[in-house]
Amino acid sequence: MKSIYIKLAAVCLTMAMFSCESDDSKVEDSPGNESRPPLEGVFMTANPTQNVFAPTSPRYWINGEINSLELPDPCNVATSIAVSNEDVYVGGYCQMSINNFNRYVAAYWKNGIRTTLQDQSHESWIYCTAADEDGNIYFGGRLGENTAYWKNGETEVEWSTPGKVLDAAALGNRVFFGGYREMNDVNVATLWEAGNGRAISLLSNPYGQQHGASVYAVAVDSQGNIYAGGYCSDESNNTFAGYWKNGVWVALINSDDEGAGVNSAVLDIFISGDDIYMSGSLRNNTTDEQTIPEPGYWKNEEWNSLDNSMYPGAEVSPAGIGVKDGDVYVLGEVCIMNDSYEPGQSPYSQFYCGYWLNGEWFDLDGWDKTAYPGSYAGGMCVK
Repeated sequence: MKSIYIKLAAVCLTMAMFSCESDDSKVEDSPGNESRPPLEGVFMTANPTQNVFAPTSPRYWINGEINSLELPDPCNVATSIAVSNEDVYVGGYCQMSINNFNRYVAAYWKNGIRTTLQDQSHESWIYCTAADEDGNIYFGGRLGENTAYWKNGETEVEWSTPGKVLDAAALGNRVFFGGYREMNDVNVATLWEAGNGRAISLLSNPYGQQHGASVYAVAVDSQGNIYAGGYCSDESNNTFAGYWKNGVWVALINSDDEGAGVNSAVLDIFISGDDIYMSGSLRNNTTDEQTIPEPGYWKNEEWNSLDNSMYPGAEVSPAGIGVKDGDVYVLGEVCIMNDSYEPGQSPYSQFYCGYWLNGEWFDLDGWDKTAYPGSYAGGMCVK
């Protein structure tokens, strides 16, 4: 799975602001927090950084233990992670100097070793990673301005429509992708299937197709039902969290608080047996006043708040979600606000990455936080 904001999602919104100039310093891995509960079958990625404008030096964690990634270029970003057999795949992108120009190039790491994708004639990005039952690895993202996916490192389809592929999910040897395509300057929530040369579904917006919508998360249950989580926006550009089940929109709100759900989105989905888990955040108001969003997740459409008291006054955003043996894991990101920022500056002074385990927060650790105090969320999966 991925992080959604980019995600997109959703989540990691400031990645587009990275200044990817050369940086000779390195992240030194170190022992993690020994008070952390033992993990099993939990895989996460994050992007340690010096500050909000500095290059990132991504890492991945297996059961809470940090692992290095090969970083031959100064700017690398990890967005997603998947596991096939004993191999760990991390999807993302890097910035390379090509013909004296810095260009973003889609890349993935297999067990820490980096491979760049496509012929580099266009800029490209990977936002999601999935593995089918036959061991094929799929990466979804963007090639130039168009939506695209790669299978086993080769460009399989470039859907000739502007947009982004933001998440992927496999059922057997079928792989589905979600994101948006740009039509008449409007983002239209879209589903694709690997092997199909066109979108399989343009999802409806109950507020009107003239308003934007996007899929941030995709999951498929054992019966073949397709869940696509994200948001729909209205004429006032308010966004509303919800999901499409087999193409039918279901709105998600916090029934205990009238007006909750405005300017919200579903960022990831995980299916465990008959239960559907969706991570996201809620702003509990319908006014123009911006409130700090409440992090949490929906279990079968019932909202569960997550503790955000670890960094008072900060925005705490959930990203990936997974369930293992009844334990609920939610990857998250803490955004420390910069109260004195000027126009043109970032509204955030630093980011910190961690996760909730059954509602209790733990910082991701294992690197030298003196040199690299911040970190952006990447993605997570459980096996």
